[in-house]
Amino acid sequence: MSLIWLGFLAFPVLDILSSDRSGGTKAGQLAIVAAFAIVYIWGMVDSLSTSTAFTDTLRPISVVFVGLAAIIITVALVVGIPFAVTFMIFLVALVIITLPPRIGYILGISIIVIFVPYSFHLYGFGAVGLAIIAISTYVSVVGTSYYTRQANREITLGKREAVVDERERVARDVHDVLGHTLTVISLKSDLAAKLMDRDPERAKAEIAEINDLSRQAISEVRATVSGLSTRQLATELAAVQELAHDMGLAFHLEGSPEDVDPRHRILFGWVVRETMTNVIRHAEANSVHVNLGSSHIRMTDDGVGFDSESVSGNGLAGLRQRVEDVGGTMTVTSSGNSSTRWRAPAAGNSRTGTTIEVTV
Repeated sequence: MSLIWLGFLAFPVLDILSSDRSGGTKAGQLAIVAAFAIVYIWGMVDSLSTSTAFTDTLRPISVVFVGLAAIIITVALVVGIPFAVTFMIFLVALVIITLPPRIGYILGISIIVIFVPYSFHLYGFGAVGLAIIAISTYVSVVGTSYYTRQANREITLGKREAVVDERERVARDVHDVLGHTLTVISLKSDLAAKLMDRDPERAKAEIAEINDLSRQAISEVRATVSGLSTRQLATELAAVQELAHDMGLAFHLEGSPEDVDPRHRILFGWVVRETMTNVIRHAEANSVHVNLGSSHIRMTDDGVGFDSESVSGNGLAGLRQRVEDVGGTMTVTSSGNSSTRWRAPAAGNSRTGTTIEVTV
């Protein structure tokens, strides 16, 4: 649009060409008009084509363009170029677009204050149209500048929020991946140490599994950081079922991964992983029961329980965030003493266990 406005320069050009001035005078005046057009175009293109367009920072090159344009307008008025006063309308647009708002808006209105009375002095009431055009140009360009700056700020803010969200996702994924795998590695290491003298062959097998788990953890962390973690529910169930067997836990599965809506299988895989990690670390349970449905999963253990109101570790908080991100709900039902840690209930209390249910 800033370049389309140059069409109005046709009026002084045509007036110069149709006048009875000498060839040299015409050439000089046309050169002044051309110089103004070049400075205007160069200034606009330089400002609007940069990555910092509509910046609040004063750019020295913008001051140069505005200064050159003002000098050329002064020269054009002095040498008597027809309609040279209308160049000031272009100057209004130039200062608003190229200069920061704190300078451009004020300087633009100052030019209008000079332009309107001077136009009436030259053309009388015939300058009403010019005044309307000048004021409309100011309002239009200020509006464009303001809303574009607002949009740029929102885009910048959105990018920052996206970065924060991605960092939280990666932190959550790394915690969930490493928390489970390192727990398994730790338990298998203890088991291998105990079996070293009693059953060397079994100890070797456990060490081999530890090696495989370590490689798996490295791959999962890489996939998580790349945003490519797609661990499926069936794979996770098979892994925790094997882990439960190794730990001497009874594992009961009601339903099948195929019963679950494909859209929820990855999420439910995370539920299985995080819940099983907590059972092994804290629950002191003898059995785990998993119930699967199309849009829900419920995991129950018969462990010592905990105070679900006071416990909010990174694992549960991260899992809850995952569920809420897809519009689901997570319910944790348990009991225990009022503690910020997982502890057995007071003497005499029954083992009520914990149930974690997710519905999407």
